[in-house]
Amino acid sequence: MKILSASQIRQADSFTIKNEPIASVDLMERAARELYHWFHNNIKRTQTIAIFCGCSNNGGDGLALARMLHQTGYSVRAILVKHSERTSPDYNVNLQRLKQLNINFIEIVDVVEAEFLQADVVVDAIIGYGLQGQLSFFLTRLAKQYNLANALKIAIDIPTGLFAENNAKQNDNIIFKADTTLTFQSPKRSFMFSDFGQYVGNFKVLDIGLNQSFIANLPSDHFYIDEHFVKPLLLKREKFNHKGTFGHAAIVAGSIGKVGAAILSTKAALKSGAGLVTAIVPQCGLNPLQSVAPEIMVGKCHGVHFTEEILLDINPTAIGIGPGLSTEKSTATCVLDFIKNQNKPLVIDADALNILSAHKDWSILPKNSILTPHFGELDRMLDHTYRGEEVQELVTHFCKTHQVIVVLKGAHTAVYCPIGRVYFNSTGTNGMATAGSGDVLTGVITGLLAQNYSALNAAIIGVYYHGLAGQLASCKKGNRAMIASDIIENFHIPD
Repeated sequence: MKILSASQIRQADSFTIKNEPIASVDLMERAARELYHWFHNNIKRTQTIAIFCGCSNNGGDGLALARMLHQTGYSVRAILVKHSERTSPDYNVNLQRLKQLNINFIEIVDVVEAEFLQADVVVDAIIGYGLQGQLSFFLTRLAKQYNLANALKIAIDIPTGLFAENNAKQNDNIIFKADTTLTFQSPKRSFMFSDFGQYVGNFKVLDIGLNQSFIANLPSDHFYIDEHFVKPLLLKREKFNHKGTFGHAAIVAGSIGKVGAAILSTKAALKSGAGLVTAIVPQCGLNPLQSVAPEIMVGKCHGVHFTEEILLDINPTAIGIGPGLSTEKSTATCVLDFIKNQNKPLVIDADALNILSAHKDWSILPKNSILTPHFGELDRMLDHTYRGEEVQELVTHFCKTHQVIVVLKGAHTAVYCPIGRVYFNSTGTNGMATAGSGDVLTGVITGLLAQNYSALNAAIIGVYYHGLAGQLASCKKGNRAMIASDIIENFHIPD
């Protein structure tokens, strides 16, 4: 799914209105029906609802929603937030419809009239993606009270105070903070970053029927990875395929006290569908690996407790390196030499990344290598702490300069590629913020590379199904109790 900018969504709105054709107010009605269906499925009729309606079309959406909820028995009040003297024509139409039905509403011009915050559910339909600058003093005060309300908070399209993109100069103390955001047609780019995405909460994309042919022709370097995006990327398995067809993955990992990382990565590589998997570990890892994973072959590298020399006596089709490897001097020397002379598809993670970051000789990276840092590892890679949307430019530049793929792990794990595109993942859960989760992802992507997927497709498919396995594990174990092994147990790529 493309992530569209605010201006592109306006273009798609206008094109749909002109060419469907459909009146603007009827398109608003269509959007309100999608909102209503979500409320019908998620909000009980015993709950009271207060909808903040601004003066623009976002407020018109709120007014139309209030009407539909009222007509089906919900206890709803519309609060007309008079932050401007100007109102949109479609807002005016829906306000008249509201008045004709004698639906309960009040106008507010100051937050002293904020008794509406006693509702069970409060809805932000004040400005939407049409924000032009900083919030007014009135809306700033209202945002602060809204955020303190003891209620379920729902934002329509985008929380008031948040831009769809480019929030670098935004004051995050004056943004309406939602538990759930019901956004139209496309997620917004700002939803993907923790510094401002926290104001969005969970979000649901509602299809309001904007012209798909027009959207297909809009340029975008930002995409949202969902099932419809990933399934066409999967390679078909034929009847007479055999284990040799599906490649041989090698995982160079483990050290004294961290053999578990090697176990997690190699088991995950097998679960991804690789025909053969060999773990390359120091001597301390031989018995543990053979004991817990009989399907895995084990190749010994030089070193008892740490890797001191990597000599492959196999011919793998893809290699993952780094989980639990350590950054010992002898290990660092052989890892740098190994990467420099490697011509196989490569996934570089954890301590292998830390070793590279300490030496900053990124020129040794083979083209199309996949690097899988979390934010702490990224800070070491770039010698700086970056967050939010500013990360995009820096990581994209890194990928272009070194012709590599970067998988930046997080709530919406992002796959950056050399041509400048970014793919944000839709799956996952905060239960995956646990030791070993990244080791599992390294194994999954390495296993996919071994099966002859391109580096970009291996990364996209890997992060999607890794996150989906985490969601399944969370349903069974709960976010607090799940561990990395649960991700492997629930990992599944459909045939």
